[in-house]
Amino acid sequence: AMHDAAETKLKKGSYSISVLLRHPDRAQLTALKELPLLLRMPLPMPLDCVVHGGRGAASKGGHGGHEAVAEGWVRRGGHKDLYVCKPTTELPKWVSAGDVLTGHVALDKGSKEATKLPLACE
Repeated sequence: AMHDAAETKLKKGSYSISVLLRHPDRAQLTALKELPLLLRMPLPMPLDCVVHGGRGAASKGGHGGHEAVAEGWVRRGGHKDLYVCKPTTELPKWVSAGDVLTGHVALDKGSKEATKLPLACE
């Protein structure tokens, strides 16, 4: 049952995953043919990413004289658009097209109450 799912740690190697699904309605099973699998693989070190204030600057990776976002204040209830570039450090060799990297953006790292925002890079 899906409710019995739990994290499992795997040693380095090759694996095949087989899933047995049972349901009296064949249509329900057919709908699950492309069921995704969530596989988490922690990185040995965090990846550095430059943050820009505009989508164009981030998509160009800062080329063309675009500067990274400077320090600034955001009032309570306010917002500021942030666009994260792809990592500046080399990705692990096992990362391939279609993989999703997740992490967080730390705001005000000097504060004990630093805020973190979730981040996904596809």
